[in-house]
Amino acid sequence: MEKYASGDGVDITFRVDKLEQIPFETSNITSRAVNDLSKVCSRINLAVFEGENKVTSFDQTSDTPGFGTLKIKLPKGNYTIVIVAHSGLGNATLSSPTKVSFYKNKVTDTFNYVANITVGDQSSDYNIELKRAVAKFRLRINDDQIPAEVKQFKFYYTGGSSTLNCVTGFGEVNSRQTEYRDIPTKSSDGYYIFDVYTFPHADGKELKMKIDAIDVAGNSIQGAEFPLVPVTTNRITQYTGQFFSGIQANSPAGIKISIDDSWDSSYYNVTF
Repeated sequence: MEKYASGDGVDITFRVDKLEQIPFETSNITSRAVNDLSKVCSRINLAVFEGENKVTSFDQTSDTPGFGTLKIKLPKGNYTIVIVAHSGLGNATLSSPTKVSFYKNKVTDTFNYVANITVGDQSSDYNIELKRAVAKFRLRINDDQIPAEVKQFKFYYTGGSSTLNCVTGFGEVNSRQTEYRDIPTKSSDGYYIFDVYTFPHADGKELKMKIDAIDVAGNSIQGAEFPLVPVTTNRITQYTGQFFSGIQANSPAGIKISIDDSWDSSYYNVTF
């Protein structure tokens, strides 16, 4: 239960002015100033802990004036501040610095910040830098066209986490994640691109990924399984190839993996 009302204490302001690792597709960037945070995320959630107790919280959406500047009041004391920025359809639940869960267990591109502060008699301002916490799996297919009966792609994967430990920066629980993606417009270089996210575990556990192209009733038209998908925080693991053409059901033809950590600056590439 939150302990302090928002009117108690001195003014504390946090301003998000940098994101450590952006974007996935741009190499040799370790941090950059934020000109328009709403292009990167749509929600920011903040929680303040005193020991194990949550004492207050604050939420913003991208349509909030001053998005990225978070102002709270706190009495004198020692606190742990946890902030997450993401694009979920609802607010994250910040149960503790080591356990942050997301609306309907859906993981989007997510950034986080955790710090210990001491509040005295004077107001304080903090310019903060958020760090990316997710890995991205990208399916990039270059079939001439996707069959008309295919309405979505279903991604079912284990080995990652949908809950974040902000202290370690890694996934906190073992999750079974399911994501559905509509058929995108083909990119200018001739690919259909699908992205999903997870919080990698500290032990470097690989994902087991099952992908199905499904019809309007949810029946699989074509599928593929990738049992050992490497994932690392702030990197893209990219699987590229033809999903429908010349392959047997549930068996990709040949695989090229690339990993992009620009987000950090390299790709795990698999071609199938």
